[in-house]
Amino acid sequence: MRYRTPDFEFDTATGEVLRHGAVHRLEPQPCALLTLLMSRSGELVTRPEAIRALWGDHTSVNFQDGLNYSVRQVRLALGDRAHQPLYVETIPRRGYRFISPAERPAQLREPLTIVPRRRAWGAAAIAIVLMAATTAAVERRPNRHHEIAVTVLRAVHDRLF
Repeated sequence: MRYRTPDFEFDTATGEVLRHGAVHRLEPQPCALLTLLMSRSGELVTRPEAIRALWGDHTSVNFQDGLNYSVRQVRLALGDRAHQPLYVETIPRRGYRFISPAERPAQLREPLTIVPRRRAWGAAAIAIVLMAATTAAVERRPNRHHEIAVTVLRAVHDRLF
């Protein structure tokens, strides 16, 4: 099943979020949380509902920390912030709401499109080469710091002795 917003696509089967040509893979609990939030887009999902959906009734873990971690991972994958949310809004002491318009799986018309990462690797390689060339150029220019330090030390020595 897939969901799509204007800024990203989410594949619930693989836990992959495609945003700006990059694929971000979510762990199982953050994936389940994002699936729940997007399936109920615009509606409040209470913390107890999210905990029940992520771990069921027969699991003993620190649910609050686990839920907070899952929300952070979802926000990280979506490029979202808690203070100025674009996708996941926190309703204090109540739960969370997915606030961006999302197309449901039946509404999708186009297949998932992945942009090759070669452009990113090429840009990174060019940046590294430019940094190396700049560093080499800076290191080769004459350095007068040693000369200045020796002059200052001689002047101090001559005044004291």
